[in-house]
Amino acid sequence: MHSFDLIEGRELADRLPALFSQIDHLTETVKGASSGGTGLLRIGDAGVLTTEVLAPGLRQLWKRWSNLRFTIVQNTAEGFFHDLLENRIDCAFPALEPKSIDLASHRLCKLEIGLVLPPGHRLADQAEVRLARLKNERWIMPPREANPVLYDELISCCHRAGFTPDVIAEMTQRPRVVSQVACGIGVATLVQTMAYLCIGGTTFHRLIRPTPMLDCYLVYRKNPSSPLLKSFISICLELAKDFPRASLS
Repeated sequence: MHSFDLIEGRELADRLPALFSQIDHLTETVKGASSGGTGLLRIGDAGVLTTEVLAPGLRQLWKRWSNLRFTIVQNTAEGFFHDLLENRIDCAFPALEPKSIDLASHRLCKLEIGLVLPPGHRLADQAEVRLARLKNERWIMPPREANPVLYDELISCCHRAGFTPDVIAEMTQRPRVVSQVACGIGVATLVQTMAYLCIGGTTFHRLIRPTPMLDCYLVYRKNPSSPLLKSFISICLELAKDFPRASLS
């Protein structure tokens, strides 16, 4: 009996953060309904479309919801899906399509994946770099469990270029990856919309022959009831139509 009580206590402790998040969200929803324009939007942002879709989408939303409040969290794609199913966030911008039947998704765009080189690299003066010229480099890559589709795309492109990459480290946080490249540890990939992260003498380059690609999504729980979330989804879908580097081909 005591063992059973202990297990129940642990399960409750694990669920408390999600329960508190749901209570906070319900409170904000009630406030929004009473004031006709207030609301809390909880967003998961992978950083891939922050400046292209997320930021302008929030600016437009502010015009319709005068007292808009929002929170932004970072996570892996699978982490976002878990948070959505647990009602910890309302929507997310991952670079992976969800498998759960309880989640809806829209593919917003397809982006090129480029290359980050360390300071003084022999190819640093090249705007475009053929993948085959990197066969002897040491690579920093995202772990496969973080995004299997992305990982397989990168490995496949390397194989098509005639080599298997020498992966010396696996990391998910892009700023940390760039800092490691700046230290000369290896080279890394970076989606084109995050080239602004290149600091410390690192340089961003387009990869060619072949060019790795990454699909970007907007994901949320099916059949959303929140007018605020519905409005934000609509705005983001419209912005994605005008995204100049987006391609759904």
